Amino acid sequence: LLAVFRNRKLVLCLDPEEYESHSTQRRIREFRSRMSDQTFCAVKLPEDTDPGSLDRDFLKEYIREEAAEQGVKVTYRKVA
Repeated sequence: LLAVFRNRKLVLCLDPEEYESHSTQRRIREFRSRMSDQTFCAVKLPEDTDPGSLDRDFLKEYIREEAAEQGVKVTYRKVA
C-alpha cells in the first residue's frame, strides 16, 4: 500500500468501532511515520451509520472536510 501511494494521497476511511481498535491505531501510527502529514490521514466515519448506506455525495464531502481538518487536501479526479 505504501509503495502504491508513495506519490499520492492516502485516506483511510474507517468504521468508528474499527477506528478505535488497538491494531488499527497501530497501523495509523505506522502510516503517519512513513508518509507526510499532507499525504496521509485516517477518517473515522460517522457514528451509528453503515458506511454502505451513506449517500455518495455526502460521503465525498464528509471525507473532504475530515481530511482537511488533518491537513490533507482531497480532490476527486480519475487517475489514468
